[in-house]
Amino acid sequence: MTDWTLQRPETIGHYAGSLSEEAKQLLSESSLTQCMSFIYNTGYGTCTEHCCKNITTKTKSLPTMFEPALNPKLSPKNVDNSTKLSQWSILDNTKLGSNRCAHDTDVESIIPLISKFWKVKCQEDAKGKYGIGIWDDNVQLPRHILARPSVEYRAYIHQRTFQLLDKTMIQQAWVVRLKRDSARRFLEEIVLFSQVPVWFSDTVFWSRPANGFDELSKLYLAWRKVWYSLVFRPNPDHVINRVLTVERKINNIIPYLHLWGDVQNDYNLYHYQELTRKDLRYTYEQEPQALRYILENLSLWKEECQILNDYVGMRRSLSRDQFHEAKRAAQRAGTAMERLLHAEEVLKGHRSNENKRTRQRLFYIAKQRFLGVQAAVFDLPIEPVSW
Repeated sequence: MTDWTLQRPETIGHYAGSLSEEAKQLLSESSLTQCMSFIYNTGYGTCTEHCCKNITTKTKSLPTMFEPALNPKLSPKNVDNSTKLSQWSILDNTKLGSNRCAHDTDVESIIPLISKFWKVKCQEDAKGKYGIGIWDDNVQLPRHILARPSVEYRAYIHQRTFQLLDKTMIQQAWVVRLKRDSARRFLEEIVLFSQVPVWFSDTVFWSRPANGFDELSKLYLAWRKVWYSLVFRPNPDHVINRVLTVERKINNIIPYLHLWGDVQNDYNLYHYQELTRKDLRYTYEQEPQALRYILENLSLWKEECQILNDYVGMRRSLSRDQFHEAKRAAQRAGTAMERLLHAEEVLKGHRSNENKRTRQRLFYIAKQRFLGVQAAVFDLPIEPVSW
């Protein structure tokens, strides 16, 4: 099993001391692990100054740096910060393991600290509106329909129960979790502060982060942008100048750089116009609309979100045959989500019982497809799904 903490560049700097006083106090009263867990799980943060605001500056030549210049009007819709926070403390399945599960006590302790050491009041978002789930009372099926579970529901429950109780599945899930924690530990201990944080994020995004939590959030996103451009999907002909500028400084780190999947924060990069629709499709085999739907209804899709993250984190370590099997399974999950989103649109137009039944059926088919992705990543047989 690969432990990325054992693979270290020969020489590497450590510039945590160059953080602002607000960021230092935040880390001293909480911890880097706790702050990063918050970032991984929520994707909470503010936009860069260029993604959805007017690009006006007297000191920076944006068109040259951005190649081409960003168009704020084209910035895709992001997930509301209140929704992100309201769904953070949802517990993960204990046997399949997941995002370093955040508990209510963590939420209560870190949100006041972020508000204390950052101009943005995180507490106000925490008290804001909760995300509206797809199963709210206005679109519930009548009780006499719910009393007769669909064939797809039974199939999903059967498949998920089998995976939860299967010894091989439990063992493989534990191995994947260890690899995930190893990759994140390497990022936090070796990579994150190997460059001056503010310089690094300002160079990558051409947008200086605010003092405090924003420094950590933008720093992590900057490393994800660099990892994606130089490691995960390198294309020398399309690497932007901002990334080329930092590449010269991190040549000793690039061969060791391995980040895990992170739907929440990669969707943030999409909102910043740093990742494209094709990038998200290549990475997760999902349309951006499907990823936003998952994130806006994370209380129902947290397990599937983690399956996508593990698929991305593990894909480079899979054998060729296993990778192609996992990729096909992920593509089937993407198709299932597209059909579910279409059913959601139809239901908005006409909330008939028939449309509700169709949505419910496609909901559980999509969940089965994600279990197929997990089985492929764990190198287990995939249960057939009938439409």
